Amino acid sequence: MGEMIVDGNMVRTARDDHGNKGRKDDGKRSTAEGKGNKVEGKGSTAEGKGSKAEGNSFGKGSKGARKIAKKKRERERERERYRKMGVNWARRTNKLKKLRKMEAMLKEKASAKEAKQKERALAKEAKQKEKEAKQKAKEIAREEREREMGRVREKPNEEK
Repeated sequence: MGEMIVDGNMVRTARDDHGNKGRKDDGKRSTAEGKGNKVEGKGSTAEGKGSKAEGNSFGKGSKGARKIAKKKRERERERERYRKMGVNWARRTNKLKKLRKMEAMLKEKASAKEAKQKERALAKEAKQKEKEAKQKAKEIAREEREREMGRVREKPNEEK
């Protein structure tokens, strides 16, 4: 089929009855089987010829088609995710910007609140320490006075 034919002074590729430049038949191709892998020893309508037949790529789709289908599925999953978030797919970028801004603002507020709380806690602690120091100073002063007066006060928890 692929031989050259001299037509007048022009050389042209051999064509079939329909005028198509056919490919040489290698004995493996068959339109009945969708040009997929043949299942050994089975006809085109035999059981196990479909895409679920073991070790057979028939009905699987080309690599490109599979890639496109995968992308479609991923995109659909993403759409679903946005739908759950309540974001319109067409306006998702602006909406997401707004959402991110809001999140950042809330985080900022929370961090400011946290900082205030820490500050308050530190102030409270300082006040407490100051109070304790004053108490100690008072006690020491009282003990000094008592010693001067000549009677040493016994501590109530101390045992002889």
